[in-house]
Amino acid sequence: MADTLDTAANQPAPTASGPLVGHRGLSHYYPENTRASIDGAITAGLYGVEVDLRSSRDGVPFLVHDVRLKRIAGDPRRVDELDAIDLSTIAMNYQPEEPLGLSTPPLVTSFEAAYTPRADALRWFAEIKFDPRCVDEVARIWREHPPLAGSACMSFDRALCRRARAALPSTVLVARIHQESFEGGPLQEAIIEQVVADRLDAIALWHRHVDPAWVKMAHDAGLQVFAWTVNERESVDAMLRAKVDIIMSDGPAEILSCFGRTPPSDS
Repeated sequence: MADTLDTAANQPAPTASGPLVGHRGLSHYYPENTRASIDGAITAGLYGVEVDLRSSRDGVPFLVHDVRLKRIAGDPRRVDELDAIDLSTIAMNYQPEEPLGLSTPPLVTSFEAAYTPRADALRWFAEIKFDPRCVDEVARIWREHPPLAGSACMSFDRALCRRARAALPSTVLVARIHQESFEGGPLQEAIIEQVVADRLDAIALWHRHVDPAWVKMAHDAGLQVFAWTVNERESVDAMLRAKVDIIMSDGPAEILSCFGRTPPSDS
């Protein structure tokens, strides 16, 4: 596995024209899971954006990764303790790694408010955080405003993936997200067999688990492979050699440059 992930320092930077997806939007420069981070990904010409969805108390999906609002807004409350009308008023104080100036702090945003005006601008990779109501609402929104082909609904939860497959048309991919350890390395769980049995389309795998032979097995089973979260040039090189279908990244400059993209600026 180490040979797969480690690339000699003197190798040239890879170039790629394949799909680069902004993890939580272009979150290296803009607050994650916000309209600004999504607009940044659109401006940079990315293939798509990955966003995290959690339900409010009244069942509205919001673009929030954590259970609580503490990290992004300094508010200790859980997302599911608040109704949508209250969540929509909460300002975020979280700063990305290389923040670009925003005139006002972004507000916590519902998926529908972020998605609908931008439905045709890029592909959407919606990660459902453990609430079946999110699946049902995404299915409703995407029936009314279909996403571009290649968009996906994703979850770590196997039951939610099956629910998504039943609720969504075949033009929308459904992906099971998987990570077995904090160290990476070879996979032990028969995730390919499970995903095939559930009639899903893809596996979204932590990039430190990715191995070319495993990717080939997934491809041979008719599955796509998404690799997350790839923020180092050496890891991009490894993912390209492994022939993954989608690379998800926060979008630091060295990764954008691998794909011929230019980092945003304040100007």
